[in-house]
Amino acid sequence: MELLTTIWRALLFIPVCFVLFLLGAAKGIIVGPISFVVLVVGFTAVTVGLWPMHVVMAYYTIAKTKQLGRSAKVLSFLSLPLPFILWPVASIAASILVGLGYGFVTPLVATFEAVGAGREKKTYHCLVDGTWSTLKGSCTVVRDFTDLAFHSYVDYLADFREKPPKDGRPYDIKWLEVPGCIFVAVLGVLVDVPVMTAISFGKSPVMLLKGWQRLLKDLWGRQGPFLEAVCVPFAGLAIVLWPLVVVISFLCAVLASPFLGLYGAVVVYQERSVKSGLAYIVSVIAQFDEYTNDVLHLSEGSCFPRPKYRSHDHNSGPDVVMPKSSPVQQKAVYDLRSEQPSPQPGQLDNSGVLKSINEQKREEDTSPSTSRQMKTTSNLSQMTLASRSLRQTLQEVKLVQIWDNLFRNMDSIGKELVLGGIIKVADLEEWIRAPKRDKSRLLSVGLPAYSSLSTLLYSAKAGVSGLLLHDGTEVTVFNRPQDRVADWLFEPLLVLKEQLRAAKLTTNEEQYIKNWILTSGDPEMMETWQNGGIEPEDNIRRGELQAMCRRLQGITVSFSRLPTFPRRVQKYIKNLLMFAQTTHLPSNPLPANLPSIPDPVGDEAV
Repeated sequence: MELLTTIWRALLFIPVCFVLFLLGAAKGIIVGPISFVVLVVGFTAVTVGLWPMHVVMAYYTIAKTKQLGRSAKVLSFLSLPLPFILWPVASIAASILVGLGYGFVTPLVATFEAVGAGREKKTYHCLVDGTWSTLKGSCTVVRDFTDLAFHSYVDYLADFREKPPKDGRPYDIKWLEVPGCIFVAVLGVLVDVPVMTAISFGKSPVMLLKGWQRLLKDLWGRQGPFLEAVCVPFAGLAIVLWPLVVVISFLCAVLASPFLGLYGAVVVYQERSVKSGLAYIVSVIAQFDEYTNDVLHLSEGSCFPRPKYRSHDHNSGPDVVMPKSSPVQQKAVYDLRSEQPSPQPGQLDNSGVLKSINEQKREEDTSPSTSRQMKTTSNLSQMTLASRSLRQTLQEVKLVQIWDNLFRNMDSIGKELVLGGIIKVADLEEWIRAPKRDKSRLLSVGLPAYSSLSTLLYSAKAGVSGLLLHDGTEVTVFNRPQDRVADWLFEPLLVLKEQLRAAKLTTNEEQYIKNWILTSGDPEMMETWQNGGIEPEDNIRRGELQAMCRRLQGITVSFSRLPTFPRRVQKYIKNLLMFAQTTHLPSNPLPANLPSIPDPVGDEAV
């Protein structure tokens, strides 16, 4: 009887998915052309319109920077025309691909989402979802691309131009090494591109068949992505679109192969040997072959030789290996799966100095039991992350939720500072009128950093493994946004949260770092806002707290350059200005403190 039920469920599943696919495809055909035009026209206009500025700013930055020596500057001047000629072509081609994919796939996915578990009015949402939202999303993508091509580009060039050279020595190159670098780079492209393309093309049918086999097996046994009812429509969509995934994977491998070949020039320069560059050209093919074998669960190793191209043990080249979990992810998996308590990071030694993560790791690695635990943790982390279910993906915390939490905190903090007289109407008006580089640091960096600090302190007091937002949502390694931007920002914030927890801040120290991070350590502003924080008398302790504040400000500056964030800050400052203009300010400003952060553990120290 159970077998008949399974067969009937599988037979019923196929026509339902087919009907949903036809409906989503019809919406994609209607909405797709409009979305395509918006994306292509928007990307093209931004690329062509800003192209002269990109060229002028790049040459000006190279001429003014102190990080490059004379020879490196000359070589940069000579090599820049090629990427600037290819940039408009690549941008327009990418906009065409994005327009085709986004305009068609987004309505299709929205149609399958409409029949998920817990959704009401499924028929209505099947017909409507993915139409207007796709058009709005297309405009948002164009705006984000504009922010990236204008604001972020200018900021990164300004940092490169003004940042002093590392160790006081500019980066330079010897002219005698240039011919060898060029030779290996050209040879790497000529050899690696066709070979890697052939490997990818030959293994694409294997990927197609193995993917279908796994998905159909899960469908029959109601396992994997078919285990949860909410995931069934998406799993059916995965079966239908799996050939598209295979094609995209093949194209990504082809597009990545020229860059892997060009890296041979870097190997030649680093190793001061053309022979090492030639060895890299062969070795990277073997690494790529091994990586694809691991992904497709084929036989280990490669039929290609893998010569050693580094003269030292440390390999800084772009080895194509299976991605490994980070220490933060390993700790989270260990905390969830192990019955033994995990060691507290950032423990304090006898002198009260906060140990670095690396120092603690070296001490823990000396223990045989810890070594065995980490080995088990690594294997468990690999399996857990590899089997990340589709349901976890659907429950993933979106980046916009994190932004919303940040700006809600900023709104509360900003209004209290306005009421207290710390932020005046003239300051807000000047910030709106001033160029980006002349804007007040308190509004541009201090407020977002203070908001992030409140989230970190809230999470540290709650004792959670991830980041606890003020609406009660916990962002962990399993439900965090799965993209490269989140990798850059999430793990440093987790490390900083653990350092704050291990520091065991007193109330005075907590108020001190709030004051310091809001005012960027400006003595006059810190004296103006008396929030009850007292500067530690111990120089080492004070340096520790200020170092954590500087790291958080650096993280804040990094995500302030992301698309969407500058627009939201601009809108927030305008709303704050309207609040300041319409609010009767008290005659006795300067509040003793900002709104207290909800404390889940009482009034104890962090």
